[in-house]
Amino acid sequence: MNSLKGEILKVVAKAAALERELVKPGEDEVADRAERRYQIQARFDALLVEAGAPGYSGCQVTTEPPRFTLVPEEDRKARAAATNLARVTLKRWWRSNIGEEIIEESLLDAMLLGVWTFTGWPPDMIDGRDASGA
Repeated sequence: MNSLKGEILKVVAKAAALERELVKPGEDEVADRAERRYQIQARFDALLVEAGAPGYSGCQVTTEPPRFTLVPEEDRKARAAATNLARVTLKRWWRSNIGEEIIEESLLDAMLLGVWTFTGWPPDMIDGRDASGA
């Protein structure tokens, strides 16, 4: 697990470096970096599958853009409860296997949710909202 842990942390660092990179003149920060974000996210997901992280399976690993679906009103409460339970389980696994806490609204949190690839992550929030001084 130590080598996997190292690889997982390298991928998170690679994502942080991408988000800290200054936007070049003429670059569309969202569109021009999207493919790199998808590749980083796919590598991250694949490493979590290999490490046996709860809630991760090989069928989730993709370099495609994320797909968002509308959840019917009547299903939202049940989905939210299941999602919260899965997040608590993953947080415990992460603490036990990686040795770190998952900080809410950090880049790591967004990567675990699979939502950072859509538009990127604000560089001042890579370490979470509290770290940014907000």
